[in-house]
Amino acid sequence: MKKSLMVALALMSILTVVYIGAVVYANTNYDGFKEIVLAAEELETQPSSWYTPEELGIISIAEKQGFPGLLSIGVPPEKDWERLQGEQPVFKYKDEFYQILPVWVDTIYIPHPVLQYKIPIGAAVGTGWILIGALIFREKRKIR
Repeated sequence: MKKSLMVALALMSILTVVYIGAVVYANTNYDGFKEIVLAAEELETQPSSWYTPEELGIISIAEKQGFPGLLSIGVPPEKDWERLQGEQPVFKYKDEFYQILPVWVDTIYIPHPVLQYKIPIGAAVGTGWILIGALIFREKRKIR
């Protein structure tokens, strides 16, 4: 039992170091993807000119739950999003026309993909350490 306990301790130590290294790397070496979120409102009439979302630099579109006719649109910060608010261009999305509103909603930070697994893997590593601690405690009780 002592040999298998030593192997488990060594394995958990290696897993813990790898886990901490991956989380630190993901937090420090990934700038994330930032997106400026603007609002757009559906138009009742068909405009004489319009753009595609790609032409305006829109990279994400989400329909607002509970607010029919409103969209949240995402543009990268390096895109001239302030000009979009000022000019309020019209674009076509799902066969409907929407006009960008002069309001700025939010900035979204999307973390490194590794970070989405941080809590489940951390919980597994923590559980492993608790189980090893229980085994050590049990072994010490057997010796007495």
